[in-house]
Amino acid sequence: MSPIKMHKIESGIRLVVELYNGINNHKVEDIIGLLRDDCTLESTSPVPRGLIYTGKDQIRKYYENLFEERREVRYKTEELLGFGHRCIIRWECIWVNENSSEETIRGIDIIKEKNDLISEILSYSKSSEID
Repeated sequence: MSPIKMHKIESGIRLVVELYNGINNHKVEDIIGLLRDDCTLESTSPVPRGLIYTGKDQIRKYYENLFEERREVRYKTEELLGFGHRCIIRWECIWVNENSSEETIRGIDIIKEKNDLISEILSYSKSSEID
């Protein structure tokens, strides 16, 4: 593989690692700084299609709400793959619910990079609602 192609894969993976570090540290501005102005985020809920957030302002509100609703939310990376301008991350999301019990869900995000910023985040998760 040429060094140029390898660099693009590595830069995409680095962006995803930085994104999840921002999420795990609840640093909204760090997350937003990794996004293109026209970035799109498709959430995992409500099931089955989720909601679509477009632009930094909507995505900022999404993460602010996530951090308020899911106390101590964090993502554990199970696998991270880079494919040119796309990365796939398989994760486990862990948070504390209103009863102070820990809850988890597993899923994947497909993330697209453009000009060294994230342009799209498509999230999918396993749910007990669909069997």
